[in-house]
Amino acid sequence: MSSPERDKHLTALANLEAFCEAHNEKTKLVEQIQGLLFKCDVRYLRRALRDLKDYIKDKK
Repeated sequence: MSSPERDKHLTALANLEAFCEAHNEKTKLVEQIQGLLFKCDVRYLRRALRDLKDYIKDKK
């Protein structure tokens, strides 16, 4: 594989890894919110929703 082609593949792999990390973080937040909804623990749910809102703001 030529060097430019290799660099292109490495960049694509790095982008995929970054996407997966962000997706996993979102999934964890959703699972946390679902668990809190199930428990109906409003205090912790409020904190989780605030964290999710901050996360979304940071990504924009």
